[in-house]
Amino acid sequence: MVIRDVLYGDINIDDEVIEMLIRTKEMQRLRGIKQLGLTYMIFPGAEHSRYTHSIGVYYLATQIVEVLEKKSGMKFDEQEKKGLFAACLLHDLGHGPYSHASEYFFAYDHEQMTVEIIMNKYTQIHNILSEQRYYQDVIDFIKKEHSNKLLNSILSSSIDADRMDYLVRDSYYCGVSYGKFDLQRLLKIIDIADDKIVFLEKGIHTIEDFLLSRYHMFNQVYLNDKSSGYELLVSEILKRISELNDENYKFKTDLAVLLNFYDTDEIDVRDFVELDDMRLYHIIAELRNNESDPKLFALCSALLDHELLGIDNPEECKYTWKMSKYTKKVYDGREPVYIKMKNGELKKLEDVSQLVEMFKKTLKISVPATTYGIRK
Repeated sequence: MVIRDVLYGDINIDDEVIEMLIRTKEMQRLRGIKQLGLTYMIFPGAEHSRYTHSIGVYYLATQIVEVLEKKSGMKFDEQEKKGLFAACLLHDLGHGPYSHASEYFFAYDHEQMTVEIIMNKYTQIHNILSEQRYYQDVIDFIKKEHSNKLLNSILSSSIDADRMDYLVRDSYYCGVSYGKFDLQRLLKIIDIADDKIVFLEKGIHTIEDFLLSRYHMFNQVYLNDKSSGYELLVSEILKRISELNDENYKFKTDLAVLLNFYDTDEIDVRDFVELDDMRLYHIIAELRNNESDPKLFALCSALLDHELLGIDNPEECKYTWKMSKYTKKVYDGREPVYIKMKNGELKKLEDVSQLVEMFKKTLKISVPATTYGIRK
């Protein structure tokens, strides 16, 4: 199997199990889950999917392992490698429609949902993986609990295959330069020391560039106030459906799959994998056309007609909602990046980079408590 990727060119899939996993219903569903949720409302090119990102993370993980084995002269355990590569491919299975919008409202964790999809006996993914010796390795890598901490960090760390791919991929599709960094250079300066992944001293500036790219992408794209407002709008629609359902409102729209999410404390995996962005968008369009509730009509129309407002005066609007203020750091040092100095000594990144030391102390991404609404 060969997949032509917009970033990496031809990706050759020569592992039969990986190819089988790619062809499963659960993996193919990710074609219908946008990588950046509702960000496309603000950056129209951001139409790429969790599927293409997952393929990219798988590919980068194979490249990182290849570089590390070549540099160190060691060979990782074959079973653990296969488990890692499968985990990288499958790590985003648990994202729901419009990703974080549905995740916040229905209060599930996408990483835990990924594990549940893999472990559920009704999924094609489970039927394939349960026959492999590395089945438990896949689960442990996704849960960030694998005993091989070095391989674990390839998928989950401050500089991992997941972040590498989404920064370059998201910046490409959004049409911005914020997330661009020298990926090939980053792969060249990676190494192993003391059973952990480290980076060579000569590549400090490349790592600084990577962290700056992450800062700018979060500041300008991922936490863009308007796209965050659209995520909240979807949550408001889901909330209104819940309110009407509790009031025994008789929906004309077929909401059977969606209402199953409301009527249980534990989301059924079989219901979950039936929903993606396209199906939820269709449901919202049907709700606008079919239902008599004025608030639901207004909320659905605001999404479908791109009419969300960021407002200073809530009195101007018919319905309003507010985003909570929060702050996050670009690099907090809890998952340290280690630098291998020329003399072989290992130091933490923040101890050898003034820029990163500043990141750790002062450079934060603050999201304001913005009010959004629909004009009267």
